[in-house]
Amino acid sequence: MIVHAVGGLANRLRVVFSYRAAHGPIGVVWVPDGEIAHGRFSEVFHALDGVTLYEDAQGAGCRTCDPCDAPTGWQDGYRELRLRAPVAAQWAKVQPHPYDAIHVRRTDHVDYAHSVGGYTHDDTYKAWLRTGTGPVWVATDNGRTQWEYL
Repeated sequence: MIVHAVGGLANRLRVVFSYRAAHGPIGVVWVPDGEIAHGRFSEVFHALDGVTLYEDAQGAGCRTCDPCDAPTGWQDGYRELRLRAPVAAQWAKVQPHPYDAIHVRRTDHVDYAHSVGGYTHDDTYKAWLRTGTGPVWVATDNGRTQWEYL
């Protein structure tokens, strides 16, 4: 089976691990596009057992950012990720221990969050951040949000 994983890094990784858990060894189309800073999996991570990577979507059975209906425990695959040396060295420079973290989404799922009453305003995030005791990791999909929280 070959699946075309799309979206950001987290979306692609959940496709990889869930489809591999459900189907055994798989092929994954991983196009180095703007959603992942034009990066190749192999530039960041070591190879994964049971996963063959392709950059050409020809032959892919489906194109998705969603995990498949896989057996419980597919998330354990994340533990297999190993950074390549240059990336690991860079990560070690910016990864303080311990740290607090937030994930602020501002370009996708906003309408949905409003519709279900789950939209978190910046004031709420900022109030929480003031209670922290150390460095903060801000994950976001928006450059303006990065600068505002900086």
